[in-house]
Amino acid sequence: MPLTPLRYQPGTRWLYGANTDWVGVLIEQVRGQGLDRVFQDRIFEPLGMSDTHFYINAEKAERMVHPRRRRVDGSIDLEELVLSEPAFFNGGGGLYSTGPDYIRFLRSLLGQGELEGARVLSPATVRLMATSHTGEKAIGPLASQDPAFSNHADLYPGENNGFGLGFFVHGEPVADGRAAGSLFWAGIMNTYFWIDPAQDVCGVFLTQLLPFYDPSALDILGRFEQAIYASVGEQDQ
Repeated sequence: MPLTPLRYQPGTRWLYGANTDWVGVLIEQVRGQGLDRVFQDRIFEPLGMSDTHFYINAEKAERMVHPRRRRVDGSIDLEELVLSEPAFFNGGGGLYSTGPDYIRFLRSLLGQGELEGARVLSPATVRLMATSHTGEKAIGPLASQDPAFSNHADLYPGENNGFGLGFFVHGEPVADGRAAGSLFWAGIMNTYFWIDPAQDVCGVFLTQLLPFYDPSALDILGRFEQAIYASVGEQDQ
């Protein structure tokens, strides 16, 4: 296996990487099972996530949203949908899912690891995941390595932001939206989610659009979030 130099010395900076992929490998070694079986038995089945898989059959493939790509002139091209069996089970980003399924997963985290009587994590584990482990190290901008797949991104710049076990942890509230201490992350196809324990709100926003950090997608995400919190505010009155 080829060795590559470290970008930073461990413990000195935060950097997006393949960390969760390696966690998936460790889980397979510890459990003696493929990650697909572990996830199915311990997450998807208990939470009723019947549309979440590492590989989908032809019937479900007909329901897939085809990927799009925004061109420099702002127009959007439809791209070919290519489905193949995975060479390995990627713990950091190898799943197919739906909005209804993923919101069930988020609700389980909002419920401290439990949803509708099914517990998949202990409250202590969820609290550990939601705690920033980066101290005073800034969660700064992400420089694009390939403009065809991602724009340069600065994920909610501000003070006191951190990173937990799989989540960006907001150090400041988002205007007309989530509270400080909320959790969020994103996927390369301009998919985004957040979990706001303080206000008991979670949300998921799904597209199939490249490159990542698309300005129009971010604008719609912001308006979507504001509409949700405005609705919550009306219900509380």
